[in-house]
Amino acid sequence: MTTDKKTAIIIGAGISGLATGCYLQMNGYQTRIFEMHDLPGGCCTTWDIKDYRCDYCIGWMAGCGDESEKFTQIWRELGALQNQKIQHFDLFNSVVCDEGTRVNFYVDPDRLQQHLLAISPIDEKPIAEFCAALKKFMKFVDVYAYMVLKPDGLLSLLEKIQQTWKLLPFIKLFMRTGGTKMADFADEFQSPVIRQAMKYILYLSHDTLPMLPFITNIAFSGRKVAGCPEIGSLGISELIAQRYQELGGEIVYEQKISKILVTDNQAVGISNSNNEFFHADHIVSTMDGYQTLKHLLDDRYTSPVFEALYEKAVNDPEGIVFEGIMSMFIGVDIDLSDEIHCTTYFFNDEEVAALPGIIDNSFSIQVRSNMFKGLAPKGKSLVFMTCLCDYKFWENLDRIDNDPKSLKTHVARKRSRAYKDAKKKSRGDFYPTV
Repeated sequence: MTTDKKTAIIIGAGISGLATGCYLQMNGYQTRIFEMHDLPGGCCTTWDIKDYRCDYCIGWMAGCGDESEKFTQIWRELGALQNQKIQHFDLFNSVVCDEGTRVNFYVDPDRLQQHLLAISPIDEKPIAEFCAALKKFMKFVDVYAYMVLKPDGLLSLLEKIQQTWKLLPFIKLFMRTGGTKMADFADEFQSPVIRQAMKYILYLSHDTLPMLPFITNIAFSGRKVAGCPEIGSLGISELIAQRYQELGGEIVYEQKISKILVTDNQAVGISNSNNEFFHADHIVSTMDGYQTLKHLLDDRYTSPVFEALYEKAVNDPEGIVFEGIMSMFIGVDIDLSDEIHCTTYFFNDEEVAALPGIIDNSFSIQVRSNMFKGLAPKGKSLVFMTCLCDYKFWENLDRIDNDPKSLKTHVARKRSRAYKDAKKKSRGDFYPTV
C-alpha cells in the first residue's frame, strides 16, 4: 500500500475483520483485508442446497432495534441495519418437556410470569424472582449501551464515576445471577416441568453457565434491541463489506495467509500461500488465537500457560466451556409458517442410542424459513436442528483415513468415509430427505 496514511492489513473478512476495517478507515487509516474465501462474512454466511437457502449464523442479533436505541449505534455505523426489517418475536424459546407440557419463555416479563404461574402456582417465589430480574435487566440495556459505546481507555475521570454510579443499582442483581448456575436455580422449583424447562431457555443444555446469560438474552429480546434481520447472515456480511469498501478499504479474496512477518518483535507484514509479501504499519489477525499464534507466528509467542490452557480446553472435559454441536438443515414439503419459530424437544433413549456421538437428549428445532425471507420455496419450510455432541467422536472418525495434520488447518478437506457414514446415519434415521 502506497499512501501517506497509517496502513493496516487485516487477516480475515469475517464480521470482526470487516468491522475492524470500517473503524480503521473511519479513523484515517488505509487498510486492506485478505480473505481466503470468495465471499465476505466468514461464519456469518448462507449457502444453497437445491431449492433451499441455509442460513447458519444468526438466530437473533444483539444490537438490532429502533434508531432511538443507543445500543444499535455500532451496527448502524457499520451499515448493517439501514432500511432493513428486523423481526422481533414474542417468544424467546419454547420447551416441550418429557411429559408433554409446553413451557413458553415469553420476552414480556408479565406474560411470562402469568404463564409460569398457570403451570405451577406453588413456585410463585422463584417465578417472581426470575421475572423481576428480567425486568431489571431490560432497564440495564441503557447502561450497557453507555458502557460499550466508549472504551474504558477513552473515558475521563468524570465519565468513569458516572459509569460506576449507573452500575450501582444493578450490582446485587449481577452478584446473584452471575454467581448462581442456571441448573442450580432451576432446582429451586418444585414443578418438575419448570425445573426441566428452565435449563433449556438457551435451546440446549448449558449446565456450566450462570443465570446471567439466560436472563440477559431474553431481556435484550424483550427490549427489542435483539432480533432477526430478515436479510439474513450473508446479507448482513455483504452490507458491512459494502460499507467498508465505500470508506475506501480493499478486500482481496481467495488469499490464504501463511505467515505474519515479524521484525524486532514487531509485526510488519504477511505472506500468502503463493509466497507473495505485503507490508503495513499494523497487522490485525481476526483468525482464532490458536491458528494465529501456533501457525502464522510459528509458535514463537506462546508460553507454558498458553499451552496448558489449550491442552485443557481440548483434552480435559472440565476445561470445555461449550460442548460440540451437531447441526442439520432439513427441507420439508410442509408449510410451517404458523409454527413457533424455536422449540426445544427431547429424544427418547432409543433415539439417543441410535444417533452417533450425541451426549444429551435435548435438541432444538428452529423454523428458519419463519425467521428469514427466501429460505424455502412457497408452501415448503426449512428447519434447523441442533443437538449437543461429542466433538472428539467426530474428530476421531475423521482421522480414520485422513492426514492428522489436515485437521488442524483452515482449509477444505475430504471427510473420511467413516465420518460421512455417521453423518448419513444422523440425517436419515429420523428425518425425511429434501
